[in-house]
Amino acid sequence: MDNLEQQGQFFLLKGDLGMLKWTTIPLLLLATLASATTYYVDPAGSNANDGLSPATPWRTLLKVGLATFAPGDVILFKRDGVWNEWLTPPSSGNAGNPIRFDAYGSGRPPRFTGYSPTQAADWSNASGNVWQATLSATQAISQLKFVQFGSLWGTPQTSQAALTHDRDWYYEVPSQILYVYASGGNPVTIFGSVTPILLSGQSLININGQSWIKIQHIQLDWYDGYGVQVQGASDHLWLANMSTDSQVPNATVPIGFYVHPNVAAGDIHIFNTDAHRNYVGYRFDGSPTAIELKNCRAYANRTYGLMDNTAAVTYSFCHFYANNLATGLSTDITGTPGPIDGGHNLAADTPPNVRGFMRYPARISLTYDDPGLLDGSHQYIQSLFPMFQAKNAPLSIAVVTGYDLSQQLISTFQSWIHAGWDLNAHSVSHQYFVYPNAFTLRYTGTAAATVTLSISGRQLVITAPGDPNAQVNWDLSSSGRDLTPSGLDTLGGVIYTLNQRGVFSATADPNMKTAVKSEDLADVNAQDIKSSSYMLTMDKGRLMTDELGWARAWMNANLTGLDGGHSVWLSWNAGSDATGYYVYRAATSGGPYTKIAGPLSVPAYTDLAVNPQQTWYYVVTAFNSAGESGYSNQVAASVPGTWVYVYPGSYEDASTESIAVAAGYAGARGSGVMQPSPNAATVLASGINAQNILSQGIAPNFQNLSDAQFANKLRALVFKSAVWGVPMGIFWHVNELSAHQVGVMVDTLKVSGATLLTNTQLVHYLRGTQPISGSTFYADAASGSMPDMRPTLAAPVVNQGTALADEFKYDLMGIDQSQFGTGWEIGAYSFVPELIGHVR
Repeated sequence: MDNLEQQGQFFLLKGDLGMLKWTTIPLLLLATLASATTYYVDPAGSNANDGLSPATPWRTLLKVGLATFAPGDVILFKRDGVWNEWLTPPSSGNAGNPIRFDAYGSGRPPRFTGYSPTQAADWSNASGNVWQATLSATQAISQLKFVQFGSLWGTPQTSQAALTHDRDWYYEVPSQILYVYASGGNPVTIFGSVTPILLSGQSLININGQSWIKIQHIQLDWYDGYGVQVQGASDHLWLANMSTDSQVPNATVPIGFYVHPNVAAGDIHIFNTDAHRNYVGYRFDGSPTAIELKNCRAYANRTYGLMDNTAAVTYSFCHFYANNLATGLSTDITGTPGPIDGGHNLAADTPPNVRGFMRYPARISLTYDDPGLLDGSHQYIQSLFPMFQAKNAPLSIAVVTGYDLSQQLISTFQSWIHAGWDLNAHSVSHQYFVYPNAFTLRYTGTAAATVTLSISGRQLVITAPGDPNAQVNWDLSSSGRDLTPSGLDTLGGVIYTLNQRGVFSATADPNMKTAVKSEDLADVNAQDIKSSSYMLTMDKGRLMTDELGWARAWMNANLTGLDGGHSVWLSWNAGSDATGYYVYRAATSGGPYTKIAGPLSVPAYTDLAVNPQQTWYYVVTAFNSAGESGYSNQVAASVPGTWVYVYPGSYEDASTESIAVAAGYAGARGSGVMQPSPNAATVLASGINAQNILSQGIAPNFQNLSDAQFANKLRALVFKSAVWGVPMGIFWHVNELSAHQVGVMVDTLKVSGATLLTNTQLVHYLRGTQPISGSTFYADAASGSMPDMRPTLAAPVVNQGTALADEFKYDLMGIDQSQFGTGWEIGAYSFVPELIGHVR
């Protein structure tokens, strides 16, 4: 970075800039009518000034919002100025004489922000490990939703007394005192920085009931509401050469540019803008009549780049990329009915080639699902092992445990473990928990006048007076030892047996798996099954508890050496006349014991083939020419390990996660609840759910693509993972990818900068970060620089924009992009050729 100097969240272009025209905007573009007035605003100014010159500027945005302006007036904000305020334009212009808001001077663009870092001197000790600082801003801070500690988000509490863990915080509104818990001393010293995000719930620019306004060259960031919001009877608006980049994971906001539902006007123009890392980049509601986006970009927003619910938005010469964290598939454009494609937009998944995006390592696991469920599955993945070994790529395999085929493949699964592959439990039945229906049942006989069905206490009773073939009284409860369900233990067995009676019609739901345990059927009380069919359903809690518990029990009973070879080291006193020793192990206290080692010549042994998260019981015998001794005293050893569960489907709620924890799983790959409610689809610094790590299936959205299309979708996945720190698990099933496509996937992920891990390694990593007390979430600090979305020479946005009126040709930094050719850039930043002015 010879000529690029990072300052906070910004970058200064340095070097000989004599060839760049970037300081003359007020003179060239903001010439006004003789009767118009130009006002200047500078954070170092004073509201007591007249604001009529750079030497006598106003100080605050509040002063601007309380003033009255005439058509043609110009309000200029000093470059390099930072305001922890919001701007509300107080007056309208008219046709031919809009009111303009713009920048003056040189340097970085004027910045409106909620980012307000504290200093070590601001803090004093309140009591014990609780510290306090008094916050201040131009206006009263009536609420506070987010406080950042370094790059980690803190945990809000409801009182000072509730502060018990590092990064807990409480804001006392009347006194504007922020209290934080810091166990090691001054919080700025301990955490590196403590930064409240002020202006909670505000729009940094709020245009409400005003028209004929032009706003340019403003940088908006770190807000938890809206960057620019348009409300009321506001029309004839131009928003140009601006960036809205919030980075705050606040539920369904922030939104970069937002047209409120109460807006019914039209003629809104958004030119040369960026909207990155919001919840939605650009959103339009209400009933406006004409909105255009030209030369705009939206990257890595947590849901959508562009959302239009008005049918009035036309976008052209735009680039939307890597939006939507809730799925590996990007969702860039949406809405009902959605926007109008005006043409010349870059194709979806076109890599942006920006200057930097690796804020976090893009931690991604690759998992092959379902061996044990379908024949042919294990042969398919075995054929791919040499490729993974040649590419030195980790692979996880999620095993379905409850079928006859699973039992037949035990030795195959064991050989995979010995070869170093990561095996995870993938349920007993592979039942998707989101589909609760089991099977329909109806009495089809004629002998019984009434037939009722009841299930209670895992007892299924069918009462049919007069028809002995229809009388049923079955105990559905499992014995606790039959790890391979069979007979009435399973839904498949129950359905088969009922149909064999000849007086019932039992039909499985299309989503039901035959190996589901019948004891997990939901209770029924005297349901009539003669007059109509009845759909039996599963009890969610019982189903999930049994599926997770039995899957782990099957893995434990049948496989050894899981989770990377955790070991138990044993030693004992040598016998004076012993020739050697044998070691025995049992899964239950008191045996039965199984000989696992010997003869040994030394009184020590390391048990490498031991399963984690289980207590094992060991005894030793000695032998000599006279024979073998009796068992020694028993010793117990527990290996912590990290069992990983792979959901075939999940409810994405706290009960799902608590069941996984109770079943002994340290983590799970699921459907992607990454932040406690209501903040879904968020950032690692807020807390990733180790019990429901985001999954992305290959089918169908990553199938039937060319190699280039497939690679570009994977690059987009890596991009948003690295920007936000969202770990992802990619999975696929038998024959969903050819061997060639699997190779493309592995190569693309590596070249794109992904950090490939097994599921177990990913869970290990997350659980080694910062736990969020009372939850299954873990947070991690960023390890890289802030993303820099400025284009490089290879960026597809360079010279791909359309040339607009001269007044919009100066980019956010004030550079005249028309000097580099007729093609403008897409976005708020023009690309400065490397050799001009030695700028990088």
